[in-house]
Amino acid sequence: MIKIAVCVLMVWAIPCAAQDYLSLVPEGWEIIDVQAGDLNKDQVDDVAMIVRFMGDVALPPRSLIVAFKTAGGYSDPYRADDVIMGEHEGGTMGDPLQPMQIRRGTIVLSFAGGSRQRWGFTYIFRYQKGDFRLIGATNENVDPIDEIWHTYDYNLSTGKIVITHTYGKEPERNETKELTRVLDPLPSLSTFSQDSVNLWEGIE
Repeated sequence: MIKIAVCVLMVWAIPCAAQDYLSLVPEGWEIIDVQAGDLNKDQVDDVAMIVRFMGDVALPPRSLIVAFKTAGGYSDPYRADDVIMGEHEGGTMGDPLQPMQIRRGTIVLSFAGGSRQRWGFTYIFRYQKGDFRLIGATNENVDPIDEIWHTYDYNLSTGKIVITHTYGKEPERNETKELTRVLDPLPSLSTFSQDSVNLWEGIE
């Protein structure tokens, strides 16, 4: 693993030990998050970056760029243009983007927003069979005033979905149930968006 140090270069902290990943950033774009970690099980730290277009547009697009570390630098970048929510999509809570993680060989993307009612989404992608595939997803809806929590936890590798409804003021209504929904093939990171794949359709 590389050692992480704080670099005041971009919007969030960036690992200083792998600066050559900057050559992967398209002209006119800037990094807003970057993480290093082994994504293809070769014991070498790869890189995942969230980048934002710096042009004068009303809704600057964002993309995720992933590259594997090689003996000569980095592989050709893998790019996903639809998976990162825009800074305007978080409702009154502002930018929904949460810090990205590389965890146990997976890329973890999280988003949160809302107003009186809060929501959150987490997506876990793993490199397998030559592509990054969605293997886990969580959908959380919270009403902090009425103390109501709805959580949907989807293990796409097994197809198992665990649904939890929690009522802080009426605990007798609390409920947990499970169902199975198998997706084949699993959604690809390169084309994934919340609009392209409705993971939660028909689930209550």
